[in-house]
Amino acid sequence: MGVATRLLGYIEEAWPGLAGDGDPVRMEQLLEADRLIGRHNESVLRALKADDSWPPLCRPMFAWPPADSPMITYKNRLILVGASLKNLEGATRNWLDKFEALLRRLYWESAFIRCEFGLYGPHEFRWRPPESWVKELCLARLSPIQEWSFESTLQELEKEKLHE
Repeated sequence: MGVATRLLGYIEEAWPGLAGDGDPVRMEQLLEADRLIGRHNESVLRALKADDSWPPLCRPMFAWPPADSPMITYKNRLILVGASLKNLEGATRNWLDKFEALLRRLYWESAFIRCEFGLYGPHEFRWRPPESWVKELCLARLSPIQEWSFESTLQELEKEKLHE
């Protein structure tokens, strides 16, 4: 018998904005960057395995709306994450490592995960790329995100348990 962990959250897809300052060439660069971001992210997510070793990070855990759905994709899309996993408490750090490896391959502006642990209760994790990366994004200059800020509601003692 195990303990269930509900895992839910989102990755906020990067959006370069539309601050073209009246310059049609700059505006087209921003629009093309936006299209490229959507195509790239979808390609990365579709390439995830259907099944994965423990703890899983696999394609069926993710969902996203079509890029051309303006009623539900204002400015940028949310890539949804969800799963019900057995006994994730002991493998949380490994799952976070897999999730962060995925973040390194996507273009995003923020990420949020809530884990409702059967043993530890609910905890939240947040990631944000550096401001310098966001400034480059707004200039339609894309590069992989390799560093970010990370926040967690886990206390140090609980973090140590999750790393054992």
